[in-house]
Amino acid sequence: MAIKDWEKAVALNPEDSEAYANIGTAWLIKKAYSNAISKFTKAIQLNPNYADAYLNRYIAYAKINQDNASLRDAKRFIQIALQQWNHQGTKFVNHDLFQYRALL
Repeated sequence: MAIKDWEKAVALNPEDSEAYANIGTAWLIKKAYSNAISKFTKAIQLNPNYADAYLNRYIAYAKINQDNASLRDAKRFIQIALQQWNHQGTKFVNHDLFQYRALL
């Protein structure tokens, strides 16, 4: 879906954290990092345990050399992902957590 399609989804359901994250991902791909950060931040406000939103916002912050913010988000991503992994009792298949653990 294009950004405008996700924006329509948000207009219909302003509490849809996934739609905001998808808009953020689209902006991230377009290298519009400030726009991406804004949308990931909204997704996180709506769902504070949205691991992928933290991961993608970490990438956006890193791209604009916001080291403190990117490191904070990387740590939060790892915390959430490990909690989900431990809670589910299975491997967290979306990400290689051991690669990210070095950031803690």
